[in-house]
Amino acid sequence: MAKRRNVRLLGAATIILASALSLSAAGPRLILVTGALVERPAVLENWEDNVRLMGAVANPASVGPGTLVDRPFYSLALFWGPEWAEYMNDGGSVAAVKPEQASQHARFYPAVGAAPALFVFEDQPGAAGHGVRIAGLVRAIDRPGLDVLAKAGLRVRMDPGR
Repeated sequence: MAKRRNVRLLGAATIILASALSLSAAGPRLILVTGALVERPAVLENWEDNVRLMGAVANPASVGPGTLVDRPFYSLALFWGPEWAEYMNDGGSVAAVKPEQASQHARFYPAVGAAPALFVFEDQPGAAGHGVRIAGLVRAIDRPGLDVLAKAGLRVRMDPGR
């Protein structure tokens, strides 16, 4: 009887641990926002909001060459992984976090005129050798993601010519 109970407890613990690990992979623990559109860096530190944002950028979008060259954008530094969860759980200072420490980088382009808001994961060095890069992923951003960004004080739509 005790053996069966221990097996059930072990099974339940395994399921809980696996769920927690997959949830930690669903969104970055922190997102640091920098760039010309912000007066000072902003940090998105609500993990549930960050998960919602990542879920909202799942749909591919296509843009023509040069389309984004003159569009205003926010620079995003995404901090993924258990080390950042631990950092925050241990009371780490978000003010001490620097973009170069991030696991991944992206840009958020607010909607301008008829052009939709876009989330672009920046290109990363490729495995094919020095100087070879993997193209960044361009994603449409759904309303829940725009709501997260607006809640953080980011402009999700801009007037043309600004």
